[in-house]
Amino acid sequence: MAFGVDARIAAPRGKMTITKRHVVRNASVLLAVTAMAIAPISAKKADSRRDLVGARGARAEDVLRERGLRVVDSYDSGRKIHSIWNSLRGRECVEMTVSNDRVEGINDVRGHPRCRW
Repeated sequence: MAFGVDARIAAPRGKMTITKRHVVRNASVLLAVTAMAIAPISAKKADSRRDLVGARGARAEDVLRERGLRVVDSYDSGRKIHSIWNSLRGRECVEMTVSNDRVEGINDVRGHPRCRW
């Protein structure tokens, strides 16, 4: 049996019928509300790291450890040092870039192979 967009789910006589269109619309609304609820949480995490940009590298490492992250990988490229930090509890994986002993940036790198969820 093929279902079209207007296919109806059987309901007892006199009861309301639900179309696939209703289900799709309600699912879309639920998805949008969930996304709006998650966005502030992601922004809060980004804001909590933004304060480290410009800080001395050693101090930023101490702060990341205090926040529950640990170093899982590091490498250098030219005059920059990149370190990968992971937190199993907070499900975070970030890369901190340090140049001239100052933090240049901290970015999400969820796809890094050393980060585990």
